[in-house]
Amino acid sequence: MVVFKVSEVAALLSFSLFLLGLSFGPILAAPLSESFSRTATYTISMPLFAIFTLSSGWAQTFGALMACRLLAGIFASPPLVVGAGTNADLWKPESRASMTTFFALYPCLGPASGSVIHPLIGGFAVANKCWR
Repeated sequence: MVVFKVSEVAALLSFSLFLLGLSFGPILAAPLSESFSRTATYTISMPLFAIFTLSSGWAQTFGALMACRLLAGIFASPPLVVGAGTNADLWKPESRASMTTFFALYPCLGPASGSVIHPLIGGFAVANKCWR
């Protein structure tokens, strides 16, 4: 808010655009994984997700930040879409149910455990550096 001189509502747009990208990314990822392969989908999407996430931190304008957040959301979604098929390929039917349960549970555990651990790490990082 302070760096880009925008309102609180405009600052929340970054989060909203990331979620919008997460919701529309599967529309692209599912057909691509069927046409080319799950491995190709992972190999292409994850580095692009990392690049656009890093670019969000380096953005110098509010518009660039919004574009990077949207694209990061789009490229973050393929593992969520093709993950179930990957689990079906990796695990035998006897253990598939428990592994799929863990696969579905970990995205919820990350933010839950992060709310305890991340303020500790982030507090030290921001105190010694800036948010970027």
